[in-house]
Amino acid sequence: MNSTRDTDGHGIHTSSTAAGNYVAGASYFGYAYGTSGGVAPRARVAMYKAIWDEGAYASDIIAAIEQAFIDGVDVLSLSFGFYGVSLYEDPLAIATFAALEKGIFVST
Repeated sequence: MNSTRDTDGHGIHTSSTAAGNYVAGASYFGYAYGTSGGVAPRARVAMYKAIWDEGAYASDIIAAIEQAFIDGVDVLSLSFGFYGVSLYEDPLAIATFAALEKGIFVST
């Protein structure tokens, strides 16, 4: 899908956890009625397509991180990574370290 929408709901779920607006009368299957909201319900969300159904490439992810720099984001929330790669060789670790150096909060 050539869109920032995801195909399995993960990105939408994590975005709503972070910045979901207030919802009155929310419940968990009829239990615990109340008002629901994300951590920062008035936040603006910028989403970048970097992982495709066909696979994930470090170059696509780094390009998305660089675009986030250009767009002036304050927070990067990334729920993926390369496993079995030393941090000093991991291109995503290096890119997110660059984000930290620019004063961007990185959550993984």
